Amino acid sequence: MSINFLILIYMEDINNQTFESEKLIFIHIPKNYGTITMKYLFNLDKANSHITANQLYSIDKFKNYKTFCFVRNPFERFIIAYCWLTRPNKFPKNIIHHISLIETIEMLTNNNVTYPENMEWKYSDNKLWRHILPQSTWINKNTKIYYCENYENEINKLISDYNINLPKLKLIEKIDNKKKKNQIKTNFINILNTRQDLKDRFINFYKDDFINFDYSTDINKTNFSF
Repeated sequence: MSINFLILIYMEDINNQTFESEKLIFIHIPKNYGTITMKYLFNLDKANSHITANQLYSIDKFKNYKTFCFVRNPFERFIIAYCWLTRPNKFPKNIIHHISLIETIEMLTNNNVTYPENMEWKYSDNKLWRHILPQSTWINKNTKIYYCENYENEINKLISDYNINLPKLKLIEKIDNKKKKNQIKTNFINILNTRQDLKDRFINFYKDDFINFDYSTDINKTNFSF
């Protein structure tokens, strides 16, 4: 597809996650409270676009807009993404359904995960989906960062920071697949605590997230939400 055609496809979704009066756009990083954020801020019951800040700023209309996003601990986000991607109805032909958790961690290299190319995401069943990508892939220096760990306070800070006319959010959080997430968490922690090579691979792959968002690389100090 041509770049111009792809931009036309994206435009409606981008407009749906934009505060036009503030020239402010939500960058939805997968598995970071995006659906809740879309519902609360934009009254939409869908995840909408996962466009990156760099993709966005390649469109002339948005070059002077501000962006914001939510981030979370890389250890927790990986578990949540892995749990979501391994559900039977999610991309059943993708390689993640045919390999173990250890093998998934072994695949954490740039060549094995789907990255954005210009305005496209070129998927392959032999590569891990974009949900596994470092969160830093989605942001740039113009992106304001808020944190999932204290989501209710953070989103209320957001509406205060930009004078958005919305009532304060009182979050009633529902943790889906809690049992499965805890099983994956136990297995995941054990792997990283017993396999230094895999721990090093994981931390290296997500190093920008640990640095940019100031998270500890010690998984044993992580306060998981489930």
